Amino acid sequence: RDNCYGTPEEDALRRDFTLANAPDADGLHWVLATPKSKDGQLASVRVGFDGEQLAALESALLQLEDNPDDSDTLNAIFRSAHTIKGGAGVIECTYIVSFTHVVENVLDTLRNREITLDADLIALLLACGDHMGQLLGVLEAGASAPDEELSAEGEALLQRLQAGKGASTQAPNTNPTAGTPAAFDALIE
Repeated sequence: RDNCYGTPEEDALRRDFTLANAPDADGLHWVLATPKSKDGQLASVRVGFDGEQLAALESALLQLEDNPDDSDTLNAIFRSAHTIKGGAGVIECTYIVSFTHVVENVLDTLRNREITLDADLIALLLACGDHMGQLLGVLEAGASAPDEELSAEGEALLQRLQAGKGASTQAPNTNPTAGTPAAFDALIE
């Protein structure tokens, strides 16, 4: 959305692209990014954020409570998180990318059977899914970053993921201070 950016890198994106809300379609919320320069090959990029991805993630996590070894369900959860992260990455919305990347890493360690899924981790991942939904709400509202309270909630969730599971939860190093809360920065040091 037009006000999703606040860092120099993200401001550069706004200088090069005109960002606008696009009509909702197929249950997706779309952002249309059109290059301001006419000499590029890219006409525009539509990025969709699917509330259904979050609902599918939650439903699949609940299914894992009864069948924690279901690799198909675990792969579906991973794909949902990956899709959300990828869409945010296209428009360089780093606060979503940073948080979701850590969740995605934990999901990958689960898929690789490096850590064991239990009721506590399912509850934590459900809370992370809720938090991703709130971050998508921040994006949809046009804010440049989550407010202090929401950032603190995200930090607490990331600390629990990191402390409790021993998974590699390092966030991507794509200019870690770009619009991310302090806890995200600490994860990549």
